[in-house]
Amino acid sequence: MEEVWKPVKGYEGLYEVSSLGQVRSVKRNLVMHPHPRRHGYLAVMLYGRGGHKTRNFKQFSVHRLVAEAFIPNPGNLPEVNHKDECKTNNCAENLEWVTRLENVNYGTAKTRRAKKAVNGKKSVAIQQFTKDGELVKTYPSLAEVHRQTGYEQANICRCAQGSNQYTHAYGYVWRYVNR
Repeated sequence: MEEVWKPVKGYEGLYEVSSLGQVRSVKRNLVMHPHPRRHGYLAVMLYGRGGHKTRNFKQFSVHRLVAEAFIPNPGNLPEVNHKDECKTNNCAENLEWVTRLENVNYGTAKTRRAKKAVNGKKSVAIQQFTKDGELVKTYPSLAEVHRQTGYEQANICRCAQGSNQYTHAYGYVWRYVNR
């Protein structure tokens, strides 16, 4: 695909964006190096008239600049989706305008969210013991205990935290692993 450059809307004569997802300064004819934002999308800082001295700058997501320059949006859709689900692939042919709902449910998003929800980053394994101290089972998270047994997470959590008031729940002793 041939690289085509167009002016950045609102920054005409200062910056241009390419169909391959690059942004450059017109004055210096220099391609900018985008930085990753918190969620992995690439962004650049664009300065208005007067440059750095005026502190008149704003951060923009590169994929949005590319979409605004190269992809028609007759339905005035609010969000830009990466078709290949790679947040750093900002080529115009990889982008499309979508609704919020379409964006959050696109491709493997539901599967990724479900997998994360099952045993997310903050999940702590929990062990189930008989009152005699014999290990019954180890679960990867409180949520998984609830899914498999139907037991309320709050009751098990109180017990696992070592509350004096709750020494056991549902006939078992519960302890967090590595706590």
